[in-house]
Amino acid sequence: MNERANPGIAYLIECAQETKIESRLFAIYEALAEAGGLIPQEFLIKVARETTAGPKLQLLIRLIGRASRAQVY
Repeated sequence: MNERANPGIAYLIECAQETKIESRLFAIYEALAEAGGLIPQEFLIKVARETTAGPKLQLLIRLIGRASRAQVY
């Protein structure tokens, strides 16, 4: 991961990599999408590429779209 990443985004990605509880994962994915920016997009795309479940993949695609539209200041 990029060492210049926002510390909050880095923490969210770390949490996502450590948890296996679906409800927590999607709360983290939603927070990443809200944060927006290149790093959250790249992480969500990586997760989507590893996902085969239809409904989960659809949600990830929507979150990637949200992350790509989020304003980053």
